[in-house]
Amino acid sequence: MAAKMFSLASCVMLFYDILITFGDEVEKIWRQRFTGATVLWFLNRYIPPLGYIVVIVSFQDPSWGPSACNRFVLYPEALKIVTSFTIGVIFILRLYAIYSRSRVILIGFALLLFAEIALKIVSLSASYF
Repeated sequence: MAAKMFSLASCVMLFYDILITFGDEVEKIWRQRFTGATVLWFLNRYIPPLGYIVVIVSFQDPSWGPSACNRFVLYPEALKIVTSFTIGVIFILRLYAIYSRSRVILIGFALLLFAEIALKIVSLSASYF
């Protein structure tokens, strides 16, 4: 029960944050030229809340049996991989800019990001398949 309430409370806080900052977001993000950074912003801002909705709804359905739960467990983990990749790309772009467009920084951190994502995928597939 506590896990359900904690998940619901964090979801409400996330949606409240989106609601109170939406005006600034429209002004500063969506009225600008559409770029790859806009796509990254969208993925980072709106994919996790959509994932939260599915998790919250699944917590409330007591009719799920073990097979449904086993299949569902993959969803949040896959969502974490997508979110980690998106955040990683944002950080790499920031570091690339901070270090005066150093290709060493770009390639080095890109390799680290791909290694991280590969390890997460291997770990996920070894755990659930």
